[in-house]
Amino acid sequence: MRESAGKMAKRHWDSYWIKKEDNPLFNFYRKQIFARAVDYYINRYFPRKGVFVEAGCGSGQTSSRISKHKRTLIAVDFSAVALKGARKNKKFDRLIQADISKLPFKSNSIDGIWNLGVMEHLTEKEIKKALDEFYRVLKKDRHIILFWATKITPYQLCLDSYNRLFKKNFQLFPDEHNRLVSKTHARKIISKTRFKGCSVFFSWRDLFTDIVIVARK
Repeated sequence: MRESAGKMAKRHWDSYWIKKEDNPLFNFYRKQIFARAVDYYINRYFPRKGVFVEAGCGSGQTSSRISKHKRTLIAVDFSAVALKGARKNKKFDRLIQADISKLPFKSNSIDGIWNLGVMEHLTEKEIKKALDEFYRVLKKDRHIILFWATKITPYQLCLDSYNRLFKKNFQLFPDEHNRLVSKTHARKIISKTRFKGCSVFFSWRDLFTDIVIVARK
């Protein structure tokens, strides 16, 4: 029997997290660079009290510096291996194995959703399903915060040059179907959803690695 696309993706991500879990360079970048940026945007756009979901938490390292206040933080990922790593982050109150396009929450029940390094791995169809699901579970006037990788990230430009020069296909991550090419590209994606009040950032806070999209329900 042919393996489904979903099962294949899960297997690839399980394999990725097994290999990357103890990589010192990746761990440093997640904890010291990304984690500070995540905390900044969460404190800027999320209320200090409520229920918040990281939709595609991975190892959870990029959320290790979040200021808790009175927030309940829930980590969601479809990889059991990733969740095993995320369990080390004591900021999380709950860990749930689930698909981000089928979140196990009631409509209008969540005070904020964020993720980092997730959306670029989805196909256009999967992006729409995920954003529709985020909209469904989010309360009115609450925000999503998406750290979305770009094609102009310094390390990606170097990697692309290396692959062209040596005719290789080396990848740091599983397939990235939809890297952003600009802030305009980011706004265009959100304009096709029911979200409003979209703000887009490309800054030094994560060393110009991602475009950060903030949109409101």
